Amino acid sequence: MKKLFLFSIISTLGLAACSNRGITDSPFVIPTLPYAETTLAKAEEPGFRFDFTFGWTTDAQNIVKLNPHLHIENIRWLADNKDALNLVYVFNTGDMTTGNTEQVWQASSTAQAHLDRAQIPNGVIPGNHDWANYFEDFQRWFGAHRYRSGYWATNNEWYREDWNNNVGHYAIITAGGVNFLMVHMGTLPHTNDGEATGSDLIELEARGEWINNIFRRYPDHIGILAMHQYLASAHSSRSAYNDGRLWVGHWYWENVVIPNSNVFMVLAGHALGTWNRVIAGSLFIG
Repeated sequence: MKKLFLFSIISTLGLAACSNRGITDSPFVIPTLPYAETTLAKAEEPGFRFDFTFGWTTDAQNIVKLNPHLHIENIRWLADNKDALNLVYVFNTGDMTTGNTEQVWQASSTAQAHLDRAQIPNGVIPGNHDWANYFEDFQRWFGAHRYRSGYWATNNEWYREDWNNNVGHYAIITAGGVNFLMVHMGTLPHTNDGEATGSDLIELEARGEWINNIFRRYPDHIGILAMHQYLASAHSSRSAYNDGRLWVGHWYWENVVIPNSNVFMVLAGHALGTWNRVIAGSLFIG
């Protein structure tokens, strides 16, 4: 039986130009609306309701540093419009900070706390600007404890298992009668856009094995892989394979996405340009 559902993905990119990054790679056609205001206006039409909405923010590091209040207000907007949007989950694909100062970490944490307080499940990962001291600062603010205590001391059954104290993790959300599997994995230290070698390659392979085991564990769930580095912009000088992916993105494509037929979409940031690519496919649910 084929089941259809109507959902939107909105990004704080559309609220106040907090970044010019945000890319998706999906094997299925996704009915999305590009701007948050447009999505909210549609949701408020009489008799209309999205089955659900996902939120997504990425690469807010510069606005967090230069105008943290704006970023905090962006995320609060999502929390304030939770019911109108039927907002069920918010992704953050990294580079939440820059400069590794207490101020930028505090601003990012304050923004994310609006989602926590509103009991909106959310997932964060470190980008290449967030892994100072080998993730220690990220883990201090956004480690697994954040989703197992405080605002999430209860009602946290959606947050399942983490990799290296929330450098990676997965969550399960049911929305519109559909089970979604959100698998998050942060940046790989030292490699940035280049090829992983030595100990970095060993860690990458271990990460890939962990992710594959999760997708295989839930073959009937719709999988979304959230990363920091994946696609390269067509207008960027960043190194890329002929398929338009960065080296690490190409590795994940061949070793994770292709082998797991339940991977529905990949969300990532990092590369300049805001765009998406759709790869023809079919999806059968239930």
